[in-house]
Amino acid sequence: MSIKNSIKNKVKHVIWNKYYKMCPGFSGGGGVWNGIDIDNKCSFEDFVFVAHHAQIQNSHIGNHTSIGRYDKIREADIGKYCSISWDVTIGAPTHPFSTITNCALTYRKEYGVVDFDDNLPQKRTKVGHDVWIGCDATLIAGVTVGNGAVVGAGAVVTKDIPPYEIWGGVPAKKIGARFDEKTIEVLEEIKWWNWQPKEIRECLELFRKKLDYETAAKLKAFADNREK
Repeated sequence: MSIKNSIKNKVKHVIWNKYYKMCPGFSGGGGVWNGIDIDNKCSFEDFVFVAHHAQIQNSHIGNHTSIGRYDKIREADIGKYCSISWDVTIGAPTHPFSTITNCALTYRKEYGVVDFDDNLPQKRTKVGHDVWIGCDATLIAGVTVGNGAVVGAGAVVTKDIPPYEIWGGVPAKKIGARFDEKTIEVLEEIKWWNWQPKEIRECLELFRKKLDYETAAKLKAFADNREK
């Protein structure tokens, strides 16, 4: 190994150890890159990937979820197997526009009016399992995105998104659904995201096929057998 690579690996090791200590809920696997900003109120399950310069505050990230570069996530609960692209904001805070001013001068001391910082209450944002969020999307604080949903690039989500629907635009609206209702019902029932990796491997051929109700029924049969 070259001296350059040796130094690079040592630096990554230091970053990893710092990250691991900051986030005691992180249980291993996955990967994390430099320049991240994660507070000690975060928790992570197995095989979470966090790209460089992501900022995560007071949030829980489910296993096998990837967080893109420059993402900003705060006060959020994110499920398993989610794919979150770059420059995504989840839990975007709002300003108190029902008062005389939109400015934060009444609760932030850096504006020179008050001598205290007051954290305004913020609703938690919930993202289900197997959700795909495109680059530059924004989820306003307090919304819920259902399992299997897709959020298009650049969308601004201000309302809850039902499972397996595809939303896009500003403000975001429904533009389609991934599957028919019967197939969605099966997916919500079997909750494949709770399966062990070895069980997914047993059904890998079905996972790689274009999903229709017939394929979903086969997955349900497998799910029924695993519970016996």
